[in-house]
Amino acid sequence: MRWTSKAICICALSIVLVGCGNDLDCASSGTKDLIAQIAAEDSTLGYFIGWAFLAKEGLSEDQQAIKQMMTDTKKEMKYTLETIRMTAKDQTTGAVSCAADLRGDMGKYGAAKRPITYKVEKTSEGTLHVTLTSVMGIP
Repeated sequence: MRWTSKAICICALSIVLVGCGNDLDCASSGTKDLIAQIAAEDSTLGYFIGWAFLAKEGLSEDQQAIKQMMTDTKKEMKYTLETIRMTAKDQTTGAVSCAADLRGDMGKYGAAKRPITYKVEKTSEGTLHVTLTSVMGIP
């Protein structure tokens, strides 16, 4: 399967967390935990991270290698955010737009990362709402 270098939009992926503070932050532990949870629950993201690793190894066209790696790492993949930065803040709502590198650690396969963008905002009930808006750089 061949991917274009355009951003892959992953709309409507969001998870709610109750009991967060008033200030929204791209790098808060709640935000990072939600992004990791979204990534773990969305097999597409695991595929993108795995594909990035296989591309480094020159195996990105090997469908059998991709399937085997994804089977091996699905349960063990650990996600973290690196190079987190705020790209915009809505002064009216307090919502922040963010960018970061989503890193997937794949056990014996090593690790790979992909740039992502996401938005952090509060619902009318006061809960944290994180929406992953894109995964970029898939060649």
